[in-house]
Amino acid sequence: MKTKLKKALGDKYFVSILVLFLIGVFLRFYRFPEFVTFLGDQGRDAIIVKRIITFEHFPAIGAPTSYGQVYLGPFYYYFMTPWLLLFNFNPLGLAFGVALISAIFIILSYLIVRELFDAKIALITSFYITFSTPLILLSRFSWNPNLAPVFSLLFIFFVIKAFKNGRKIFFILAGVFLALLIQLHYLALLLVPVLIYIMLRDRRKSSFTINNIFWLGTSFLVVNLPLVFFDIRHNFLNTRNFIKLYSISNGAKNNFAVNFFSAFFSLNKFSLNILTDKIYIIFSLIILYFIIKRVLKKDQLFIYLIIIIFGLSFYSGQMFFHYLGFLFPIYYICLAIFLKSLFNHEHGKKIIFTSLLFFVIINAKSYDFLYKKGFNRINSSKKIAQLIKNNVSSDQYRVTALPEKYAATPVIYFLELEKRKPIDQDSIEQGNEMFVLCESKCKPIGDPLYDIALFQASKIAAEWEIDRVKIYKLVR
Repeated sequence: MKTKLKKALGDKYFVSILVLFLIGVFLRFYRFPEFVTFLGDQGRDAIIVKRIITFEHFPAIGAPTSYGQVYLGPFYYYFMTPWLLLFNFNPLGLAFGVALISAIFIILSYLIVRELFDAKIALITSFYITFSTPLILLSRFSWNPNLAPVFSLLFIFFVIKAFKNGRKIFFILAGVFLALLIQLHYLALLLVPVLIYIMLRDRRKSSFTINNIFWLGTSFLVVNLPLVFFDIRHNFLNTRNFIKLYSISNGAKNNFAVNFFSAFFSLNKFSLNILTDKIYIIFSLIILYFIIKRVLKKDQLFIYLIIIIFGLSFYSGQMFFHYLGFLFPIYYICLAIFLKSLFNHEHGKKIIFTSLLFFVIINAKSYDFLYKKGFNRINSSKKIAQLIKNNVSSDQYRVTALPEKYAATPVIYFLELEKRKPIDQDSIEQGNEMFVLCESKCKPIGDPLYDIALFQASKIAAEWEIDRVKIYKLVR
C-alpha cells in the first residue's frame, strides 16, 4: 500500500491530475442544490431507498426500463441507502453520492488507464472525463444509469487483469462488476460479447481454466440472485418481457450499415458534445479511419469498441446519451490513444493542445449551472407536500400529476416523511380526496388519466400555486 501511494505521489503528472480532480469537483458540485434533478424517477427511488432504511420493504427488483417493462436488478437502491441516511433523508444525499463517485472517478480512471496503458494516455483520458458534458450532467443527479461509466471501466480493468495473470480474485471481481453494471442499464449487456471474445482469444492461455470461468460465472449469478428469484416467482415475467422487447426491435426493418454508422455518429455526438452535424460527421470519419487501422493491427481495446458498436447496430430505437454512458470511458481511452500517437509528430503537441482546448470550449457551452438561473426542485416538492399536509382532511387520499402521474412521486416522498402517506398510486382504492399537480395548463375534472377517472371527482374544492406548479384539490 505504501509503495503504491509513493508511486502515485511520485508520478510526474500528479499535480496535473490533482488540478483536474479539483476542476472536476467544481463542475460537479457548483450550485449543486439549485440544479439537482428531482423528478418522477428520483422521487420513486427516494421512496424505495427510504423504505429500505426504515425496514418497510426490501426490493428484489430495481426500476423498470422506460420501454418494455423489463426490470433492472435492485443494486442501485441498496447502493444509495447510505447516502440518504447520511443526509438524514434529504434526497439531496442521493445526488451527492453520485456526484462524489463521479469526481473520484477522475483519479480512478487515471490509475486504471495508467496501469493498462501509460501515464500520457491516462492523463488525456482523465482530461476528457473531467470536462465531459454528458458525464457532468449524469453526475449531478441520482439515476441508475449515471454510475454506468464507473462500473464499465472497472469491469474492463478486472477482466483484462483476470486473463492476464489468472488470479481468481480478478475473475470474481469481473463477474461482480459486470452484474452490477447490467443492473444499472441493460445496454451494458453489449459487454458480454466483448467478454466472450476475450475468452475465445485467450482460451489457450494458462489463465483460462474451468475453475476461473466458474468463479466468474458464479459471482455474476450470485449478484443477480434477487432478480433470478423474482423471475422464478413471477413465471419468468422479466425474461418474457425481455424476449418480447428484443423481438419487437429485431422485427423492425433495419439497415445494418446505416445503423452501424448511426450508432458511431451518436457516440461521437454525445461523448464530445458536438452539436453541429457537419463537424461531428467529419470528425467521426477521421476517428473511424484511425479505429479501423488499430483494429487491423489487432489493438484489443479498439476491437472491444467495434464489437460494442456492432451490437448497438441491432438497436433500432431512439438513442439517448445516457444509453451510451457505459461506453464513454472506453471511447475516451481510444481518443487518448489517438492523440498520444501524434505526440512525436511535427506540430503534434500543438494539435493535441488545440484538440483538448476545443473539447473544453464546446463542452463549456453546455455548463448551464455556470450562468443560468437555478430551480431547487427538492425544496419545491417539500413546499407542495407541506401544503397538501395542511389541507388534507382524510387519511384516505390520493396524489397524482398531469400529464404523467408518477411525476408526483417527489411530493409523495415528503408526505411519507411527514407520516401522511397517500394511497399507493397503483392502488384501485378511490380515496376520499385527491390532489392533482400540474406544471402546465390542465383540466383535472374529466381528464382520462386512470387515477382521476377512478376517483370520479365532481368539483375542484380548492387550488393553489407553488413555484409554477398548480395544485388542485378534488372531491366527489
